[in-house]
Amino acid sequence: MLITGTISAIFPQVQRWPRISNEGLPGDKKMRTVIYLICFVLMISIAPAAAQKTIMVGGEIDYPPYCFLDKNGRPTGFQVDLTRSIAKVMGMEIEISLSLWAEVRKGLENGTIDIICGMFYSEERAEIYDFSPPYAIVSSVIFARRDAPSVHSIDELRNKEIIVMRGEAMHDFVVKQKITQKLILAETPHDVLKRLADGEGDYALGAQMPGLYWIDKLGLSNITTMGKPLEPFKDCFAVRKGNTLLLSRFSEGLMILQQTGEFQKLHQKWFGVLETPGVSLTKVLKYAAAVFLPLLVLMVAAFIWSWTLRHTVAHRTQELSDSRQQLYTLSDNLPNGYVYQIVADGEQRRFTYISAGVEKLHGISAKDVMADAMLLYGQIVEEDRHLMAEQEALTQESLARFYVEVRYRRPSGEIRWLLITSSPRRLPDQRIAAEGLAIDITDSKRAGEFLQESEKRFRLHFEDAPLPSQSLDANGNIIAVNKAWLKTLGYSIEDVLGQWFGKFLPADHQDIFRERFPRFKKMGEIFGAEFEMVAQDGSVKIVSFDGRIGLNPDGSFRQTYCVFKDLTTLRQTQDALREKEKDYRLLVENLSTGIVVHGSDTGILFSNPMASALLGLTEDQMRGKTAIDPAWSFLREDKTPMPLEEYPVNRVLSSGDPLLGQVLGIRRPDRPEPVWVLCNAYPMIDGAGNLFRVVVAFSDITERKRTEELLRESEERLAFVLEGSQLGYWDWNIETGDVKRNERWAEMLGYTLREIEFNVKQWTDLHHPDDREAAWKSIQDHLEGCTDVHKIEYRMRTKDGQYKWILDCARVVKRDAQGRPLRMSGTHTDITDRRQAEEERERLQAQLNHALKIESVGRLAGGVAHDFNNMLGIIIGHAEMAMEQVDPVQPLYDDLLEIRKAAERSAGLTRQLLAFARRQTVSPRVLDLNETVESMLKMLRRLIGEGIDLAWQPRAGVWQIKMDPTQIDQILANLCINARDAIADMGKITIETQNIVFDEDYCALHVDVVPGEYVLLAVSDDGGGMDKETLEKLFEPFYTTKEMGKGTGLGLATVYGIVKQNNGFINVYSEPGQGTTFKIYLPRYQGKAGQEKEKFQADPVAGGHETILLVEDEPAILKMTTTMLERMGYSVLAANTPGEAIRLAEAHPGEISLLMTDVVMPEMNGRDLAKNLLSFYPHLKRLFMSGYTANVIAHHGVLDEGMNFIQKPFSMKDLAAILRGVLDSK
Repeated sequence: MLITGTISAIFPQVQRWPRISNEGLPGDKKMRTVIYLICFVLMISIAPAAAQKTIMVGGEIDYPPYCFLDKNGRPTGFQVDLTRSIAKVMGMEIEISLSLWAEVRKGLENGTIDIICGMFYSEERAEIYDFSPPYAIVSSVIFARRDAPSVHSIDELRNKEIIVMRGEAMHDFVVKQKITQKLILAETPHDVLKRLADGEGDYALGAQMPGLYWIDKLGLSNITTMGKPLEPFKDCFAVRKGNTLLLSRFSEGLMILQQTGEFQKLHQKWFGVLETPGVSLTKVLKYAAAVFLPLLVLMVAAFIWSWTLRHTVAHRTQELSDSRQQLYTLSDNLPNGYVYQIVADGEQRRFTYISAGVEKLHGISAKDVMADAMLLYGQIVEEDRHLMAEQEALTQESLARFYVEVRYRRPSGEIRWLLITSSPRRLPDQRIAAEGLAIDITDSKRAGEFLQESEKRFRLHFEDAPLPSQSLDANGNIIAVNKAWLKTLGYSIEDVLGQWFGKFLPADHQDIFRERFPRFKKMGEIFGAEFEMVAQDGSVKIVSFDGRIGLNPDGSFRQTYCVFKDLTTLRQTQDALREKEKDYRLLVENLSTGIVVHGSDTGILFSNPMASALLGLTEDQMRGKTAIDPAWSFLREDKTPMPLEEYPVNRVLSSGDPLLGQVLGIRRPDRPEPVWVLCNAYPMIDGAGNLFRVVVAFSDITERKRTEELLRESEERLAFVLEGSQLGYWDWNIETGDVKRNERWAEMLGYTLREIEFNVKQWTDLHHPDDREAAWKSIQDHLEGCTDVHKIEYRMRTKDGQYKWILDCARVVKRDAQGRPLRMSGTHTDITDRRQAEEERERLQAQLNHALKIESVGRLAGGVAHDFNNMLGIIIGHAEMAMEQVDPVQPLYDDLLEIRKAAERSAGLTRQLLAFARRQTVSPRVLDLNETVESMLKMLRRLIGEGIDLAWQPRAGVWQIKMDPTQIDQILANLCINARDAIADMGKITIETQNIVFDEDYCALHVDVVPGEYVLLAVSDDGGGMDKETLEKLFEPFYTTKEMGKGTGLGLATVYGIVKQNNGFINVYSEPGQGTTFKIYLPRYQGKAGQEKEKFQADPVAGGHETILLVEDEPAILKMTTTMLERMGYSVLAANTPGEAIRLAEAHPGEISLLMTDVVMPEMNGRDLAKNLLSFYPHLKRLFMSGYTANVIAHHGVLDEGMNFIQKPFSMKDLAAILRGVLDSK
């Protein structure tokens, strides 16, 4: 509109110039000069300056058919041709450079490239780049090797190895959607596919067309596409953020190509199928064509005139001067713009000329503007003024052509768009002068935005339309389909576009389409045209088409616009309904229920054979029968006559509501007794809401009524029997909720019948809260038919607040015709005594099972300990002897030390097992428990750490106990360590002692306790506590709740074994979050008061010279111990068996000071061997050694009085100390 206005203003003046010449004004030659000047002014306002900078255009080197190198190495492809065409219409000089995609993006960012000719739009990229309107939609697909598992969507690629092109849109998409972290990045599309073909990765993602091109080009026969095309991307021109001037020129050129048809020609050249234009855009396109076609013509004319002008301007300067006034007159007539001349001197601006159009646009006269140039600058909106400043700076620096689009505010407040262009030149005095044109482009801006938005809306509505849609060209070939079309028929877009529509019809329908399509094009529209279409899976769909044709501006056919409805399911449903109708009629005819359909006048319209049989009438008689015929009558359930208004049909007609479950009798002339039926009646309502029919269904319940009579008599007899029994009886009317009970039911709970309400709520309120849910669920399961009988045991509250165990047995005794329960009866039996006996038996059985389990583990521990301790003894002994021969500074010494430590730790585990099994060999002494605990407090505080407070609360005067003090150490150490681990950060552990007496009454309820006097040792903590499941397994060996490597599970098992070995018992009290208390009860020592003294205090390192008879059945231990003794200075007689020991003793001429013997050996045990040798050496001292005593010298691990014992494995230091203690003892 702007350009056409300009042309209309110029050409009337041109047409008058020859006539003016004849009247004596300047001649034709001068008039042409004026034309040159006007065209020059227009040319510099629209076309780029001849001296403009060459624009560098970048593109992907390997992206056919969009952008690639031809066989001569020159850029080619759709994007390349499109870019060149835009440059041509806009008069821009460009240079196209293709390289790897990553390098192209890098070039745009560092400024070596001005614009990229093809980049997919995304919201993330829009934060970095500015994009033109899209000129192509590019689909991406999944590529896979043919032997790869089939996938149908991108969601199935999660956590797969995926190959993508570096920096390409699918690369960004996979990263953003977090599809996988197993990405393989390639540099080009053909590299992506080649690497996939060579076995790399699982799948690849990329644009469909380039991918298919390279599959064919490279002969990648093992690569195919899978699934449907992915969400398409919009292909656009892209510039650095803020370079809107360059982007607007390319966008304008793109719009010109689209309006002139050049874009469609390029698209047809490279892709073969035109994009479908939206119907709603017709008027917009016509408007845009009216704006931009003259612009193109004017630009071409301006270019020609400019070329001519450069050759003649030197000769026409004088003529131009003479014609200046005519030029001013013409420029004043520009409808939406004005021409200006301006001179810039540093920061100063002065208009030397400006046409009158400035007042129309800005509301300021030309005179005022020429007096103060800042009046115009002040109208430019503040946000756009920097654009003016940047262009002016560029013009002053390099005389670059001035071209900028800015917004300005009219005096009315309206904001509009202004295009300002000029060609600068430098004056001899170095000032800058420029001639230019300012045009209001608001209308064209809005038209372009509307055009883009309309296209976007049309495409969105078309693609997402719920009905399948398609467009055909003049030959019946498909040029567009939407998602619903593809989904309905199962094809991909590649299968469809460009194909003849008849291909998707059965063979016998193709000729019909070929015949009817020309008629459709002539008629212009169709409605309800049915076709059968063949889906991708071979199935046939029945569809109904509605459509019309679209025309070009010249009235010629352009394409069709059609939608269709899938009638397949509807037709199948109709066929199925017809079959169902047959089935239902057959069903009704053979029902065991009578069906009668009444009209609104109660006349019978339909009845089935069963209705005739129950009423005693033939079908012909039924046709004329009415409900008020006195030949038949109905009875109420109490056998009294039923009034007419209570008949089922009359009740429904009067109320309009369904009638359910009415019992009535039919008095028939041919039967002495009535026929009893259960009747349901339903109203039928028409579309207007009027009741026009009543359907009555009735089933024969004559036998049920007879059975109910018999049942009533039986119940009366049963009630008589129950009154004489000890069972509590109850009867529940489910419909009313009332519950009847007999006297015995109430007596069980200490009530009389008068004290109890007869309803379900009062009944369930008496249940124990823990049993209420289970009891009610059992009843519900029976009512729903899940069980044959309701039978459950639960507790009920008696009148005095106690609870009794009740056995509740019941079943449903009455249901209606639909099977719903109506009545339930049952009995209560008091089973309190039986339950208490069962609980006691279960408790005793659990204790027995636990004792048997502990005994089994103990036997296993004892058997393992003997052999295990022998092996550990060999390891410890040899390690110690080797260490004596190695300098401690040598690395070998540290290795030997670690071996000894590991063996000693293993020996410690064995001792814990023996302690748990009560087979640990101990030397009990009379102890004051308070003194023993106090001696350990310092060690215990170090053990639990500074963050936990240890409170010691002894009770004065506690009794003495007899026990090995090392066992007290073990108990406290294990319990305090467990308490420490149970406390999160800060906490408290309390140790208490006191005297406790358990009498016969207490022990009767606690069978594991023996009556007597005990000393209590209690250890409490305020830690996390334990749940019931943990408490049940607390003392099992190897059970632990600690992390792997932080506990053996033997600590509390050891405590349990020690307590049981000393005839005590242990109780544990704990709840989650409430802490834990261990209470250990140890029997009081009844002997003489005062603590026993230790037998000896031996020097742990002293040796000797005495003779020792050593007996050990394990050769390795025998050899090692012999070496140890000899190194200590002793003379050793080593024997491998008891028999050999006796022979050595008999043959030895000198004195034997000590017998050191293993306890468990073949032939005889160590104790019997000692008895034999005492006959030869009456003063022979004895030292027994064993890893497991087996009650030979100890009873349940407690050594006999006067027995000397060393536990295997032992160290040289321990052995030396024991030997000297025994040998030096009296």
